Amino acid sequence: MKMKSYLTNVYKILTQDETLLRLLYYKPSSPFDDPLDTNKSNVLDLPEDELWEFIEDRIKFTPTTEGLDSENICRIFFYPSTRSPRNQSYRTADQYINVDIHVHRDFNDKDMRLAWICDHLNDLLFDEKVSNLGKVRLQNAKEMTELVKGYLAYSFTYEVGSVN
Repeated sequence: MKMKSYLTNVYKILTQDETLLRLLYYKPSSPFDDPLDTNKSNVLDLPEDELWEFIEDRIKFTPTTEGLDSENICRIFFYPSTRSPRNQSYRTADQYINVDIHVHRDFNDKDMRLAWICDHLNDLLFDEKVSNLGKVRLQNAKEMTELVKGYLAYSFTYEVGSVN
């Protein structure tokens, strides 16, 4: 089992999903301003350098709130968590991955963006096969209370790698 391989597979899922990128990209002007409206540009159609600059700002591997206090955005962090060997073997270990979602109240107060992103994230990851040993399972989810001013946050822990 390769930790980087799992994380890379999760990264591909997150960065190639148009709905998730729209939820991270489009700031609502009212409760009726739908980021999924087909009249809005497809985020994946941004010029490549602009798209990757956006992705690198909004989907990060390191859980830090750096920069959130200067912008009103939505950001996802995902990173490895606990690793539990099975039968004393590193190769068949259960790997846990944390995914933290930070949403500024300018988004959340208009369309409950935090809940929307959380729901979509679970649709993307739960029961997906990101390894050759099993599917992604949600282990727990909880609100995060120590936040950057103006942000709400939620944290998920997923299990990847066990035979299930």
